[in-house]
Amino acid sequence: MVDALNLQAGTALYPCPDGLTKLMGCDWGRDFKQTRQPWDDLWPGLPEIRLTRSSAGARMLFLTPAPTALQINMLGSACPYRYGIPHQVDADISTLLEADVPLVLVRSRAEALRELAMQHTTKPYQVRDGISSTPRNGTP
Repeated sequence: MVDALNLQAGTALYPCPDGLTKLMGCDWGRDFKQTRQPWDDLWPGLPEIRLTRSSAGARMLFLTPAPTALQINMLGSACPYRYGIPHQVDADISTLLEADVPLVLVRSRAEALRELAMQHTTKPYQVRDGISSTPRNGTP
């Protein structure tokens, strides 16, 4: 999924979209960054985007360092970012790619077989009769 933040100078915390499971990257200033070198005077020093929790426990997007007014003037206030959401698999709808369906089926079968193989592995059982029992090979 792709969304955009409306950046404000000095603001580091922004609301997180529903269903976000993984941040994949921030594209703000990417084109500008390719035409400049870090030692140039116009290098914007782009922030890094992270997922964090607020003091109230809500999930938030955190830009570190917070964008400055100079950065917003140079690059614009719209900060596009990419993120992942969980797949939806129902009887009617699936968000999986057609090429990924066989891989998901193989992985789910492997997990089911692993669970079946692990059943009763901690149940104790006795292989032989014990230490004090008499031998069964016919010796006195």
